[in-house]
Amino acid sequence: MSREFGNSPSFSVLLEEASRDLQCGHLSKAKALAERLDNRFPQQLDVLRLLAAISSRSGRFKDAVGYVDRALILDPNSAGLLAHKASSLASLRLFREARDAADHAQYRDLDDSHVLSTLGSVYTKCNALDAALNCFRRAVALAPEVDGHQYNLGTALRFSGEFAAAEKCFDLAIELNPRDYEAYYARSGLRVHSADSNHIREIENALAACTHPWRGEVLLRYALAKELEDMRHWKASFNQLARGARLREVNTRYDVANDVAKMAKLRAGFAPGVVTGSGEGAPSREPFFLLGLPRSGSTLVERILASHSHVTSAGELQNFAIEMMRLVHKRLGTTKAPIDSIVAESLRINCDVLGQAYLDSTRHITGATPHFIDKMPQNFLYIGLIHAALPNAKIIHIKRNAMDACYAMFKTLFKGAYPFSYSLNDLGEYYVAYSKLMEHWERCFPGKIYTVHYEDLVKDQSKSIRGILEFCELPWEDECLTFHQLDKPATTASAVEVRRPIYKSSVHKWEKFRKQLAPLESYLREHRCVH
Repeated sequence: MSREFGNSPSFSVLLEEASRDLQCGHLSKAKALAERLDNRFPQQLDVLRLLAAISSRSGRFKDAVGYVDRALILDPNSAGLLAHKASSLASLRLFREARDAADHAQYRDLDDSHVLSTLGSVYTKCNALDAALNCFRRAVALAPEVDGHQYNLGTALRFSGEFAAAEKCFDLAIELNPRDYEAYYARSGLRVHSADSNHIREIENALAACTHPWRGEVLLRYALAKELEDMRHWKASFNQLARGARLREVNTRYDVANDVAKMAKLRAGFAPGVVTGSGEGAPSREPFFLLGLPRSGSTLVERILASHSHVTSAGELQNFAIEMMRLVHKRLGTTKAPIDSIVAESLRINCDVLGQAYLDSTRHITGATPHFIDKMPQNFLYIGLIHAALPNAKIIHIKRNAMDACYAMFKTLFKGAYPFSYSLNDLGEYYVAYSKLMEHWERCFPGKIYTVHYEDLVKDQSKSIRGILEFCELPWEDECLTFHQLDKPATTASAVEVRRPIYKSSVHKWEKFRKQLAPLESYLREHRCVH
């Protein structure tokens, strides 16, 4: 667009044009025109709102915060602007600041359901799930006809263990919008379905009518696979699962060789005493790191420990990796570096600084009890640095039968994580690399990593829990045996299962699909992961 403002259309026409470009996804055009408007009219609230929206859509959340801050000078009482700022800060993983902005928005008279829904999402990211649930309830009360509000409330209710109420919300979301495929998938995981109570026909009809891009079909096939498995239709269930996983795989840019190489470099780079950076690490005994592979029982162990009066669960935190990468990038002077350089520089960072930076970054949700749980499974990659930066932290590795673990991952539709789980070949290669890395860490740090075997926990709950508590230097509390009664939200894929007493039906479930999983079993057996 080359015309000058001297002979351009009116301000409102140009603003409308930029807004239309944003709605159509023409972000570069929208940004260029909005910036010209801002240069000519720097105190226009609508222009600043537009620039903030364009920045967020483009993933430039730091710029979005800057535009919102300028807009707040003009309209300091706008709950919508504060919600936008909170959302952008949460996307930057500045959770303490995001929570503050969301709290400030709450002080305003809120009568906009979409603002409330945004705040609910921010609180969810900040692990403030009670506040999130309150916002979603208010959004639905204001606009019950919006399927997105019903879906958000259903998700929050699921986290809180109110499964019947969550199912009603998902039912309403689907009734309002039969193409709300996320709701089909979320609903399928709320309970065990039976011949008398299931949604199989409804899901099949939705599949037949699905014109959504591939994501819709993936969600429906995973939902159908779950309900078919509940009804013990093993072959039909795996068929739907395989089709959904294949569709997800071909639409995901991922090469398992990169992750395998990364783990090999970690094994080669880290050894006892090899971390040469200054400092002896932060002396805190607060953190309990629960790690391993997803769907291996870590949420179960988390709920057991969180039932103890000395322990708070902080959820799946990415804080350690984020703080470590910030220090590495600072040393390298760039955010783009090969894995060899990242590993090499991570060995030279200041361990005192890393340990304290991690602790400080968790303070918006920790500090109320003597200990907190960080349940990020992929922290298994950083055990060497965790031990160096937090030498008194407890590291608990949750391990499950290899075939059960792989099947459990294969049948779970993760959001933006674990891309290796959509191919049995990738699963096998990743599992072998993970096993080798864990063996390496155990050789490097004997006695520092406590392994909980899921099958042992199922077989003898009391004995296993006593072992966990002894390792964590915690006194026995009977509440740890009744973890399923814990009145705290659970946000992982196991949110439904951990509300139930320990059960044995998941042990060796993979054997129902022995024929389909035979190549994976052979590969894992060849690499001594299956005995």
